[in-house]
Amino acid sequence: MKIRDAKYIVSPVYDWLFFIGSPLIACALGTALVRFIAAGYPETVHWWGNEASLSGLLALTQAHLVAVFFRSHGNPQIFKQFPWRFTLVPVLLLASIFYSSWLMALAGFIVVWWDVYHTSQQNFGLARIYDARSGNGIPEGRWMEKMYHLIFYLCPILAGSYLMAHVNGFMAFRAMNLDFLGVTLPEWVQKHAESIRYVAIGLGTLALISFLVFECRRHRGGYRYPFPKVMIIFSTVLCSILAWGFNKFGDAYFIVNLYHAVQYFAIVWATEQKQDGSVLFRVQRSHGKAIAFLFFFIPPIIVGTWFEFGSWQKLTLALLLTCALLHFWYDGFIWSVRKKSV
Repeated sequence: MKIRDAKYIVSPVYDWLFFIGSPLIACALGTALVRFIAAGYPETVHWWGNEASLSGLLALTQAHLVAVFFRSHGNPQIFKQFPWRFTLVPVLLLASIFYSSWLMALAGFIVVWWDVYHTSQQNFGLARIYDARSGNGIPEGRWMEKMYHLIFYLCPILAGSYLMAHVNGFMAFRAMNLDFLGVTLPEWVQKHAESIRYVAIGLGTLALISFLVFECRRHRGGYRYPFPKVMIIFSTVLCSILAWGFNKFGDAYFIVNLYHAVQYFAIVWATEQKQDGSVLFRVQRSHGKAIAFLFFFIPPIIVGTWFEFGSWQKLTLALLLTCALLHFWYDGFIWSVRKKSV
């Protein structure tokens, strides 16, 4: 029998495994993977005729980009509110990216940095849901918390050894003859990387102090901090520091995207199977929960595997960029349909 608790989104076990604890579990798996490779096991494998990193094979984080369509196109209540965003826009976006090298380069740059914001805001959203579940309702300070979550996630990237792995996305602007963004800015960042690191550490420290002061003032005003919210903030901040500050880029990317994807799959599954009329609700009612779960999980994994290792290079990249942009965009307004504010 599943133990339920009003303070949690689904149940204590489900939440601790898939939401609260997933960042630290991902860190542990990433560390195990590094030691696995260090022990002499191959770092790359051959899959579908392509050479790929072992972390890429294990993570398949591209799969979670597809899960958003269960919420947009698979839920009639949502679809009917934004029909053009779910039909015409994807077609136009895919065609534009596929046929224009300029737009493909721009989309690649946007995806890199929108992903940073998107991941931080998923952490923010889960933390605010725990507020609502705890009886606090929707507390004031929404924009302050959004800013803190972004800083706590971004600063370890800026302070880590792989800042340039993100800044190199600006090189896409070379194809657009925008030399300031494509050449001058990356060169400036590389030259001043050490100073940027110190600024990021200082900003992160000040943000942490400010955050603690902000929360102490709210507590004196009667606000009671939910324990699940405390722990999900702690686990995500610690994971961000450990991943981006102490791992090489591929391992850090694996860790962060693994926990992000697990959280996303878990929240979509938990919500959509209960939405009357949604495709997952209908499959579950007709064929049972096990079939509904396979219907939910297997297609995104297949598409994600193709994104990771597919050989149709230009089309695969165009589809991946389109799905990523739609994933970020759709999430930004679909949540607000379900709950006006979190």
